[in-house]
Amino acid sequence: MTRPHTEFIQSQVLPWNTWSDSSWHGGTEIKILSQDAATGAISALVRYPAGWTAAGPGHLDADEEFLVLNGALQINDETYGNFCYGHLPKGFPRAQAKCAAETIVLTFLSHRPSFGTDLEATWDAARHVKKIDVLSTPVSTDFERLGVRNTSSTSIRPNTASFLLLKDDPVTREQTWVLAARALRHGAKQEIHPVVEELYLLGGELIGPQGIMVAGAYFWRPPNMPHGPFGAKAGSLLFHRTIGGPLSTTYAEGPGAFDWHPAYNPILPPTLEAYRTRSLPQALPY
Repeated sequence: MTRPHTEFIQSQVLPWNTWSDSSWHGGTEIKILSQDAATGAISALVRYPAGWTAAGPGHLDADEEFLVLNGALQINDETYGNFCYGHLPKGFPRAQAKCAAETIVLTFLSHRPSFGTDLEATWDAARHVKKIDVLSTPVSTDFERLGVRNTSSTSIRPNTASFLLLKDDPVTREQTWVLAARALRHGAKQEIHPVVEELYLLGGELIGPQGIMVAGAYFWRPPNMPHGPFGAKAGSLLFHRTIGGPLSTTYAEGPGAFDWHPAYNPILPPTLEAYRTRSLPQALPY
């Protein structure tokens, strides 16, 4: 796994570029949040123009995981509207895709994708998440499902947060979820996870040692790296993923009193240094 530690970049400051790395996604634009140099695995924002179409039949040879942030994306006969989630495993048959209006989609691909027309391609239906409408699906406070057990010492407590588990992969054991955390809460300890933790901030804010993240912030954190504590004055809506297995958490003593006003000090790879900014980014289009 060759992605560098990124914590954090505001996606608003990144440029839109034509996506030339995927024939299925031809005609779209992309903001690359992070990318694996060896495999081409990618986390990105994808902008589909009004009237965009793609035709099959065929399949991608990579897993595609996504959350629609604005607009609507139709794949086969399924329409994914605002805050609808899907996970299409490699080999999933694709007859067509289209967007009537401009659509922005948070997208993750397990490696550099190519489109195949082999109609006999196999795919694992057990790994398929057909569609979850985040805005209308009940949430949970059973945080043991996310490897959080000592909740009394963390910022994730049943009375301050809830979550919606979107994917619990039966093969890779990797997990994806949306976490909604209430206002005026913060953690007391640092956390350590044995897997990659990836996050995109959908709304609100997240305050931590690297500064104050606002909607549109993104980070990719390697395994076994102490981090936090985190908090929020106004609450947070967070899209999380793990890479390498399920989430589990151990705790370490924090650096002291929680800092509500941390200095801006992001950790950025060389490819993102040009986009380091101290100014408040523009509002997102959703």
